[in-house]
Amino acid sequence: MGADKQKAERRDWMFRGVRRALGGPMWFMSLGFLGTGSIAHDAGQPLLATLLSSPVVWAGPAQLLYFPALAANTAIFAIVVAVFISSARLMLLSMSLLPMLKRGGESLPRLLYLSHHIAITSWTDAMVMAPNVPRHARQSYFFGFSHTLMFGSTIAIGTGWVLSGSLPPILAAGLLLIAPLYFSTNIIASARRPMDWMAIGFGLLLAPFARLVVPAGFELLLIGLVAGTLAYVVQRILNLRRAAGR
Repeated sequence: MGADKQKAERRDWMFRGVRRALGGPMWFMSLGFLGTGSIAHDAGQPLLATLLSSPVVWAGPAQLLYFPALAANTAIFAIVVAVFISSARLMLLSMSLLPMLKRGGESLPRLLYLSHHIAITSWTDAMVMAPNVPRHARQSYFFGFSHTLMFGSTIAIGTGWVLSGSLPPILAAGLLLIAPLYFSTNIIASARRPMDWMAIGFGLLLAPFARLVVPAGFELLLIGLVAGTLAYVVQRILNLRRAAGR
């Protein structure tokens, strides 16, 4: 395939990513970030710092830890550790997605830039869509999708900051639930194999107990690791039994 044709395809897939993000994910995320912006204002953070928190931190739970901790004059080192722990769950997501996005020969800065954009919503979409996108255009699609999410969340968190005081506390708290609900329904909608459904079922069963075992911020990491492993083991056993019965 010629270089010009590949370039045109990458541009086309980038705009497909933008359109897909605009089709729902950006709006669901933005509603959640309205509540985050209100929390940042109540914590006494300036508008510029609030706006920068989305592209720089790029993790809703980390931002929810960051703003109240600053308002409470918590030591910077403690804030860094708390944000790191809350974002540790993204490590496994990056490890599973990067091999699907890599074209080969990428520099370390580019890989780090790719990793920075991996959050729950962008990971969920990419895991579903990447197999249907030509490898040379996957990063273009991913950046189109994730940059749109980042832009929308930045506008939303700033809007939430400006509207702070106008939003009833119960509404601000309710808005924060929208993104996790969207993520959950997206995971269910993307389930295709029995192993996917087993992983979801094991995860739902483990969720109430995860907080009792690990510190806050590690629950999703633990649930994903244990539920996914259990689903794989059960599916492997079933496959072996079917093979033995033939």
